[in-house]
Amino acid sequence: ILDTLKNKIKLKEEEYSKAKTNLELLEKEAENLKSEISTKDLILSENEALISSQRRILFLILALALALIIFGITLYRLFILKKKHNVILSRKVDERTKELKLSNMQYQSLFNMAPVALWETDFSEVKKYMKSHVKNKTDNFDNLVASNKNFTIECIRRIRFMNLNKSALDLFKINNKDELINIYEQLHAAGELKELIPELKLIYLEKTSNTFESVRKNKDGKQIELIVTWVDISETHGTFNRVLLSLIDITQLRNIERELKKHQNELELLVQEKTENLETANEELKSSNEELFEKNKIINDQNNELKITLEHLKETQAQLLQSEKMASLGVLTAGVAHEINNPLNYISGAYQGFINIIGDSSDERIILLLNALETGIERVSSIVKSLNQFSRTNNASDEKCNIHEIIDNCLVMLQNKIKHRIDVRKEFNSNSDSVLGNVGGLHQVFLNVLSNAEQAIEDNGEILVKTILIKNKIVIEIIDNGVGIEGENLTKVTDPFYTTKDPGRGTGLGLSITYNIIRDHGGTIEFNSKLNKGTTVKITLPIKNK
Repeated sequence: ILDTLKNKIKLKEEEYSKAKTNLELLEKEAENLKSEISTKDLILSENEALISSQRRILFLILALALALIIFGITLYRLFILKKKHNVILSRKVDERTKELKLSNMQYQSLFNMAPVALWETDFSEVKKYMKSHVKNKTDNFDNLVASNKNFTIECIRRIRFMNLNKSALDLFKINNKDELINIYEQLHAAGELKELIPELKLIYLEKTSNTFESVRKNKDGKQIELIVTWVDISETHGTFNRVLLSLIDITQLRNIERELKKHQNELELLVQEKTENLETANEELKSSNEELFEKNKIINDQNNELKITLEHLKETQAQLLQSEKMASLGVLTAGVAHEINNPLNYISGAYQGFINIIGDSSDERIILLLNALETGIERVSSIVKSLNQFSRTNNASDEKCNIHEIIDNCLVMLQNKIKHRIDVRKEFNSNSDSVLGNVGGLHQVFLNVLSNAEQAIEDNGEILVKTILIKNKIVIEIIDNGVGIEGENLTKVTDPFYTTKDPGRGTGLGLSITYNIIRDHGGTIEFNSKLNKGTTVKITLPIKNK
């Protein structure tokens, strides 16, 4: 959104600059015409003087009359030409003025309808104030702040807020831009202005663009966590007399992250406690078994069974931990998708409103911008839809699952990892693409398999996804040309905790969970791979009638 606004602002500034240049050219042309007229008058006067001197005696009266007639005609023609030129020039100036007014109205409309908070601010006086307090080259911003406890608030008082949109007023719970200074004065009195120092430091360092996180307080004293984007859009670069700031409220997102972190820590403590208890019990059991090993073979057999049970318990525990993490991720994903949907609705509504305002415009620039905006809205809608499908928590196993749609959703979620690097080809069977099962589970299956295929391709490569209908079954083949797997390891890929990835890149539970989900759907999964050639994963699912 910010990039689109920047481009529109830049286009409006270029149009204004072109109009100003055209006006200057027209004024120069008028001056040139005046100069040419003066030159022609001088030449004409010299010619008349020469004729008059040559025919001074015989044609004095006739020459004088003729000169007066010629002079009168010339003045009349010059008057007519100048009047015509002034009319044309005035018409062009009026047309350009109307275009500039329309352009400014469109900019103000987009500015006010923006779903994020936008400030248009003049920091030029702040820059002058800072320069006046620099005594020598060794002074830095931190020294200026430390040497004068009122330095920050004095800078704030010199800020001129030119324009705030409705989202900015709502964000800070204020009615007009003048109330912002009151908020800063209250923060200064409470000694809480240090959060604004990074923003002022950008002026001192003459940084014309930057993005950073900051904390503010609204009129009610409520803390707001923000992502601030700072762009100097002044006509003269670096003067800071026109700076655009966009502020995105991430308070709710940060609260969710903190709650998720708290839940994760509690879960890890619980797992650690359970693991320690199991290890203690295992040690005690092992000690008892060692004492009784020579006495009774039956007890030894029971001990071996207990060890196997303990291993299964650890595997189950790890899978439960992974399921908890996936559930937490699903909650976060659903929340993020919901939060994205709100501003997306604003953008979509503004887009429709903009179309209604401009009507059937033939301006290629407007059509190009509208097409780009429509493509962006469709792209974000597709991503939100994919996130919602992935985060579904329904445990039903009789849902209608569109295999092709599920694969497309997973490719959307992996788009940032495969774009510009991996060519994905799809060869889908057109006869049947649906099975009965669990939509969320099958999303996890294909996301795991496609993610493994993407990670197996180190640089550039290709992934082929094929669906084939065989009687009452649908076969899905996912083929990559990555590093492959050694033959002796192919039988281990679905074992819990087995992984060929580097430490920190996987737990080894992905394909194990995938295997269990496919088995619950009554299907099968097969692997065929050659080292440094690639891997083929073949998934077969039955087509059932509901």
